[in-house]
Amino acid sequence: MNEDYQFQHAIPAREALEKKRKAVLKEAVGAYFDELIQEIQNADPTKMRALLDFYAGKVTRWSSRNLLAIRVQKPDIQRAVTASEARELGHVPKRGATKASIWVPVFEGGQDHRSHQLAVERQTKWAKDAGVGLEEISDIVLEYEAWKARKIEEIREDAEFLVGSEKITAAEVAGRVEDQIQLTVSLEAFLTANYPEQLADEKVAQDFRSLIESAIEQRGVFNPTPPRQGQRVGWTVVPCVLDLGKDTDGPLLDLPGKQVDLEEGTRFLRAATIFAEAKGHKVTTDAGSTGVGEEGYAAARIKADGTPETKINLARWTGLTSKCSTVLHEIAHVLAGHHLIKLSKDKKEKHQQSKPMEHVAEATAYIVGRQFGMP
Repeated sequence: MNEDYQFQHAIPAREALEKKRKAVLKEAVGAYFDELIQEIQNADPTKMRALLDFYAGKVTRWSSRNLLAIRVQKPDIQRAVTASEARELGHVPKRGATKASIWVPVFEGGQDHRSHQLAVERQTKWAKDAGVGLEEISDIVLEYEAWKARKIEEIREDAEFLVGSEKITAAEVAGRVEDQIQLTVSLEAFLTANYPEQLADEKVAQDFRSLIESAIEQRGVFNPTPPRQGQRVGWTVVPCVLDLGKDTDGPLLDLPGKQVDLEEGTRFLRAATIFAEAKGHKVTTDAGSTGVGEEGYAAARIKADGTPETKINLARWTGLTSKCSTVLHEIAHVLAGHHLIKLSKDKKEKHQQSKPMEHVAEATAYIVGRQFGMP
């Protein structure tokens, strides 16, 4: 991430703008929550479902604070990326595309640390384009220093010889020696004499030269004491998020299908089963033998030997995609302890008691599933 996060110097100079951005964003998030709460109170799940759908697939990429920030500004966004991340994927922002603002931390010494990171990024790219390893550059710098010392010694010896033979005065030779040193021991002269193949291509030559210069100046990866980022001192709001493929132009994007891949689904179901059983919850396919009814359930029971047991039962008649989502749903129930809660025998009251637990399990299963590519 490059210019997206070069904000530290701008904070003092643009304090009014920063305050305005923060106020606008906080107000928008507050208004969104007011609407969400109103819909929930009216038993309208539309907005909550839309929020869960928005969170799915994004929760490990963005903080909850920034997810809400993106949501209120770009409610239809599918693939949220920063502008520089989009470029790394071969995409460029479309003309007129608007970036959503997010909260970004400000650290002590943040600009020095970021400048160091950018230098490292540039050097890594230069090395790749020039076809040379960064460790080789350090050796070349040592070679250059030794070559330069030899050349300077030769120039001084020649000057002393001229003075000794009385062909030139000491006063005259002083200025001439310095001029000759500047011309003879330059980096360009060294590269021309020792690395002509790297100078054959203009672009490669520039990258090669830039690497050596940065090593001589001890910048980036060549800095023996790189700057460290200090404590976080606050937050600022930076407009930098785009919808990849909608706000950008670039290569076509692969979208997930409605059915899980057989190999991936089987592997995922096995991993989920191992996870559940590691927590002490056995997973079976005992439920729904008639081909109708619920797709799975979790229950606690006392075995014949008197020990307690929790079982997650998946319906045998369901497909792989359904089993993957159901096992997540039931794992969420048992991890939350829902299977241990005693519900009313009255059907209507039982339904009301279980409703919030079902919401929690379904939301958890949906979000976690999307992290692993489950449709």
